[in-house]
Order: sequence, then structure tokens, then C-alpha cells
Amino acid sequence: MPPFPKLISYNSKADVIKNPVVIPVFFPSTPDQANTVKFLQKATSDANWTALARYGVGAATVGQAVNVSQNPPAKISTAEISQFVQNNAATWTTLHGSEIFMLYYPTSTQITDNPGSGYHSSTTQTSPVVFGVIPYSSLMEDAYLQYHELVEAATDPLGGGIYLLDRDDISYSSFGMGTEIGDMCVLSDFYYSAEFGTSMKSVWSNQRIASGQSPCAASSGSLDMFGAVPNMPTSFKETSPIPNPAALKYEWSDSNPTWGE
Repeated sequence: MPPFPKLISYNSKADVIKNPVVIPVFFPSTPDQANTVKFLQKATSDANWTALARYGVGAATVGQAVNVSQNPPAKISTAEISQFVQNNAATWTTLHGSEIFMLYYPTSTQITDNPGSGYHSSTTQTSPVVFGVIPYSSLMEDAYLQYHELVEAATDPLGGGIYLLDRDDISYSSFGMGTEIGDMCVLSDFYYSAEFGTSMKSVWSNQRIASGQSPCAASSGSLDMFGAVPNMPTSFKETSPIPNPAALKYEWSDSNPTWGE
């Protein structure tokens, strides 16, 4: 088996945020606000975050949460979100260039050109402003998503940080996973975090590769890896001929799997 590829910086001087200040931005309808702040405080001080030092990211802090007074729109585009951050970031805190604003949109808001998925990006005030966007339903459901975007915003805030493979590798490019430290592990198993009480995903580790370990294992040995697959039927039967294909209905059970009208 060929060796795992390693992640490297776009240039010789990694474009990372060395000491991020994470600032959650909540709307009135954002759920789990107090618990989300506690999660961010734990997530930026646990063993997995400390391990980001290998990429040049050091200690992080969580700043004062921002509570936006107006309700979020029913629909919004990524360009409009960027403009929203650009218009308001300087009123949310004094900008020093190390902030990562985490915007928590309730799932009732449709992000029209990026539906159902979190992402991170940047916009510009006097200097670049980095932010993550999380379609948020609850902490239990979306803890791993916000951690994923947070660590990628820290290690690749402007598109010039840690995201290149040290060699071409068709295994990763074919799946289209992307090559940021979270995306490289997006198809790997979850692990259960007793500290957070929910499932999480790890990030890619060049150091674990060098030690002969899985690059997507959790940094703490106390966290167990797990995967899950659906319980699917082992057989099916088809009615023939099919008089009205548009009216097909699919039915199955473990005891009597069927496929018919």
C-alpha cells in the first residue's frame, strides 16, 4: 500500500492564524447558545486542538459572544453573508486580524448557494476578516461540523495555508474530499468524545503518519473510533411487467423484502 500523503502549506511560510480569537455570532433564533460557548471553550483547549501546533496554530481563546438583534432572513447567499460580516465585524469587536467569527444560522435560514453545509471564508475590512458559517440545529447534532470549520479556518484562513498534498494522490482527488485538514478525514470514522458527550471527527495529522498511525485517529487515546452502516435487506424481488413506472413504490423488510408497485 502506498504511504499516506502529507499536507503542506501553499508557501514556505504557512498562512495560518497563530493564536485565534473565536467569536460566536448568534441570532435570536439560534439554539443552544450557552452550551455552544462552553463547547468552543473546551474545543479550543482539548488534545486535538493542542495538536494543531504541528501546523503552526497555537493557543486559542473564545471572545465575547455577539448577539445580533435582528432575525436572520429566510434566504441568504454566501456573498450576502460575506457582506454582512464586512459591514458589521468592526462593530462586533476591535479587530486585530486574529479573529474567527463563527456565525450560527438556524436551519430555518436557507443558504441558497451552499444549502445544508457549513463553510469558512474571509472578507476584508482594513485587513482580512475570517469567519465560519454553521447551519445550526443543536449542539449534539452539529458539534463536529463547527469544529471542522473552526480548525480549517485557523489552518487555512485565506486559501494560502495548510491544504496542499506533498504529492499527487488519486485516492483523495477522485473522491473530491478537498485537501484541508478536516476535509481529508471527512470519509473516516467518527469518534465518541466523552468530554463533549457527542460524536466528533478528527483532523489530518502528518505526525501520526510518521508514527505509523492512522492520520485521522483522535489525538487522545481515550477516545474510541466507531463507524455505522444501515441495516439493509439482503434480497429483493421485482414485479414484471411494470405497468406504470412512474407509480413505483419501494418496500422492504428484513423478514420479507419486496420491490413492487
